[in-house]
Amino acid sequence: MKMKMDTLDTLVREDQAHLIHPLHYPKDHEHPIVMVEGRGAILKDLEGHEYIDGLSCLWNVNAGHGRAELAQAAAEQMARLAFVSSYAGTTNIPAIRLAERLVGLAYPNTSGVYFTTSGAESNESAFKAARYYWKIRGRPTKVKIFSRIHAYHGLTLGAMSATGMAAFHKMFGPLAPEFAQVAAPYAYRWPTAGDVGVEAADALERYGTGLTGKTLPHRRLVRARQYQQDIQKNRPVDRHEVAQQKKRDIHRAQGEDDARHGVRQKRDGVE
Repeated sequence: MKMKMDTLDTLVREDQAHLIHPLHYPKDHEHPIVMVEGRGAILKDLEGHEYIDGLSCLWNVNAGHGRAELAQAAAEQMARLAFVSSYAGTTNIPAIRLAERLVGLAYPNTSGVYFTTSGAESNESAFKAARYYWKIRGRPTKVKIFSRIHAYHGLTLGAMSATGMAAFHKMFGPLAPEFAQVAAPYAYRWPTAGDVGVEAADALERYGTGLTGKTLPHRRLVRARQYQQDIQKNRPVDRHEVAQQKKRDIHRAQGEDDARHGVRQKRDGVE
């Protein structure tokens, strides 16, 4: 046991001295857990403690840990051909076969597969594909990327700009241009008493275009953002004010509905 603890202490010191982790506070990393083994959904640390891997690490060990057949297949492939670029002019048999199989399992309108190595890279690729699509369709200024508050999309620059978590923006901002977050249809935290889905869609539409063609935030979106910021900064939320604001929103929404109804009646020739 003493040898194991000496090894653990040495590993922790070397980790803290040389290994840069993606995201952590040094105080929280004073006593890291050193994982050494995985079987199925269970992880084991250097001291023999077991943990249920409920998140599949970073959602990427969906088949479970310790799959001998996967290790064997990887070893055989790496012994034959460890890597070859598919960037331009070359390809390889495993990539071809996997792409063909995935297309057969996916939606009927899917005809091709683009392989990436992470979720953040997938999102970055999707952003570029969307912008390129609109560029070749003759709309090169259609470049805005909208995501939802609360949403996590990764921590590369573009993916972080789409991530709707203020803490990441504070650390790594400013955001990339033309990225913005809108309120998520989250009924528990929604700041009005209206239809959450309809109002969230309305907020997205108004925020994206605005009444004057500019990017203008919907007033309900502004309150939803402030509410989320209060939660993230651990400030007390004035629930009485939220309740009063809901009443004002209902009254205002009724007036807006009446006004829109009147416009429709006049447009349709009905008085």
